[in-house]
Formats: sequence, C-alpha cells, structure tokens
Amino acid sequence: MKTFARFVVLATTLLASTAAFSTSLPIKQGKHAVEINIANSGNGIDSAFPSNVKKIIGNAIATGVVDKFIVYGYGLDSDFTGCVEERAGNALPGKALDAFAKKLSVLQPQSNATFYAVSRVNVCAAPPKFGVTPQTVAIAKSDGSIACGTQGISVAQMRKELGQIRVFSAMKKSDGKIRPAFCGIATGRFNVYVIDKSGLPKATENGFNLWSSIAPALLEFSQTASN
Repeated sequence: MKTFARFVVLATTLLASTAAFSTSLPIKQGKHAVEINIANSGNGIDSAFPSNVKKIIGNAIATGVVDKFIVYGYGLDSDFTGCVEERAGNALPGKALDAFAKKLSVLQPQSNATFYAVSRVNVCAAPPKFGVTPQTVAIAKSDGSIACGTQGISVAQMRKELGQIRVFSAMKKSDGKIRPAFCGIATGRFNVYVIDKSGLPKATENGFNLWSSIAPALLEFSQTASN
C-alpha cells in the first residue's frame, strides 16, 4: 500500500512538473516575410535578373504562398527593394514560405555588378505613403581590401551586417584619395549603401559611417541618395 501511495505521489508530481514545463515554454515567433534587394553596384546590371525574381514572387502570390508584396523603391535598371509576406494567422512561418525563400536565395545574377540580397524578417515594414519620398542617407564601410593581397568583403556579404535596415541601393566605390602604388596598403575601397534614414543609428553601431564624411570630395552619390 505504501509502495502504491509513493507511486501515485511520484506520478502526480511528474505530471504536474511536465504541465508546468510545457506551459512555460515560449511560442517561437517565426519570420513571416522576405525582404529583397536588387541594385546596380556599378558597371551595369544583369537586366534579366529582376524579371526572374518577380516571376518567382508572382508565382508565390498566384499559389497563395504570400498575399502581400510591397515595393519600397525602384531603380533606373528595373532594380528594386521590396518585401513579401505570407498570410497572417500562424505563429510559425509555413513550409511553403520557407521553400519560397530558399528558391530566392539560391538565385545568382550573371553580372558581378548586380547587388542581390535576400533576408528573412518578422513582417514587412509599412510601405511609404503615396507621393512621399522616403528619407535616405548614404553610409559606407571599408571592404578591407589590401593592394596585392586581400580582395575585400563583397557588397552583398556586408549587406548582412545591416540586418533589417531597409537598403535602396548599393555599390563599391573608392574614397578618391591618392595612395602610393605599394603592396600591403589599404586600397581605399568602400561598400556604400543608400538606406532609410531611420536605420542610421543602428548602422553606426555596426561600424558604418556617413559616406559624405569619408569622401567629402565625392558628394554626387551622397546628394543623389539623399534627395
């Protein structure tokens, strides 16, 4: 009888602890949207690439994988910055959205001058109001390239450091400073990004600086980005 009583007490304790454990586990909030950035990073762009990306997005809309497509901005070369989001209602993202994001991420443009980045985000940011041009700013960070040595970080790879900051365009540029033609010194090449001005504090925390402060003599890109 004592043995049975101990068993009942033990079983009750285990059930209680299991229930407490299961209810205390937080629901993992998934990333229900995919942000897409295509831009001319210099020396031309793969003209067919934006259309290929849009076809995949269009198919996802037609098949019900996503039901929201927001375009934040368009470029002169059919490049764009946008975001797609699946239908609200699920705590976790659907497998179809995962497959859609993977399909986008494996795409590669033919031209090295084409900047392309795909990132998962919780939800799409609110679209800009009609007739209102988003406030932008040009930021930059050295790509770390060394003459006769390291090639440096690509524009697309460094884009990941900006996280969920909205990027409208990107390119690799020189700071324009004259340097001796010796091996082993910095090349002065920077990865420059035009971002939503609201993301400037976060970008600064990650080591980016205003392009105008790095290359004050090269204001054309900065002024174009800010208008």
